[in-house]
Amino acid sequence: YLLFTVYELPDVLVDKMAVWDDYETDYTIFSVCGIDIRVLDDELAEALKKLPERKRNTLLMYYFLEMTESEIANLQKITQSGVFRNRHHALETMKKILKEEH
Repeated sequence: YLLFTVYELPDVLVDKMAVWDDYETDYTIFSVCGIDIRVLDDELAEALKKLPERKRNTLLMYYFLEMTESEIANLQKITQSGVFRNRHHALETMKKILKEEH
């Protein structure tokens, strides 16, 4: 019989054999474009909740759904420059919110 400790196995093998519990309560879920986006980081999720819906959705679409500014503009029925401004202002607001929490 061969017995190995977890520390002796390569990480790739451990990852293949491991089972990670995934609970809905571990995430904050935002729904955008009919897609549920799970945010694990509580601070990030709370900061996102404090944004106006359009700005929050812009960030979620751009960073989590990897949509282009053009795609977002079409969905939000605004210009690409409007999407850029919304994203830029949302990021600035997020920085302020996250700094206040620390």
